[in-house]
Amino acid sequence: MDFLATNNMEGRFQTFKRTTSESSERPKANVVGGNTGKKVSGNTNMEADLSPTQLGVLHQHYGSGGQQRGLSLSSSNKIGEIIGNTGESFRTDEGVRIKIDLAKVPEGDREPILLNHYSLGGIRNKIAEDSDIDEEEQGTNYGYEDSVTKNRELYLEYLKPEWIVGVEYHKEANKGPTEGENRELDINTIDSGNGGFMDQVKGMLSFDDYKTGMELGMSGSGTKLHNSAQEKGRIAGLEYKAGYDDGKALSEEESGFDSSEKIFKSFMIRVAIGIRKDSKKKLKN
Repeated sequence: MDFLATNNMEGRFQTFKRTTSESSERPKANVVGGNTGKKVSGNTNMEADLSPTQLGVLHQHYGSGGQQRGLSLSSSNKIGEIIGNTGESFRTDEGVRIKIDLAKVPEGDREPILLNHYSLGGIRNKIAEDSDIDEEEQGTNYGYEDSVTKNRELYLEYLKPEWIVGVEYHKEANKGPTEGENRELDINTIDSGNGGFMDQVKGMLSFDDYKTGMELGMSGSGTKLHNSAQEKGRIAGLEYKAGYDDGKALSEEESGFDSSEKIFKSFMIRVAIGIRKDSKKKLKN
């Protein structure tokens, strides 16, 4: 839904950099920062931009957290069979499957980075050639090659609406690809008299209702809504508000911090500790 509101989808790393910077320039996905070098190679003194191989490995291994440097794509046409490293399906209730025409993605030095992880000659075949990558850590301990080949994965730095050619909305997805309420829009077969392609995607996903609910949630509304799309938006809005309020309180508490980036990192560390404690409690119970 954020993508429909902003017309831009990127990694958490870029979003964080954009949020904490006054620059209007697009954040670079391959910049070294924090303990990036340590995660890739054990070398904490890396200063140059990440190579394509290093960027691909970093995003694949740590992309579920703050080092998410873009989007993970699958070139598999097996609907409902895209799985995570622990075997769980990425096809979830109320989710969508976006189809991108990579021929529409522009090429050039200032255009989005596009990497092929899995095919012959892809990133998986270049790890051994890069002296700044800990091959044992990525291969033996993490299983990078298995991770990228099971879904035939690629990496895309960011996504724009004009590269999308199809969207499938799969309610009750866990019942299987032929059951439940599945709806799909294809750019070549849409009703041209019913607005543009992305306008029809918004209609299919009840975006306006979601936006209405989100605005209520961000205002602090505790009243449950009967419209399901509005209620989802309200809950998301409450989460945004809670994060903002916590961040504001932290900035006032930690008045010695000299940058919003330090405040944000401190807050995220506290959140991570809280999540780990909650997970341990659930395991004990």
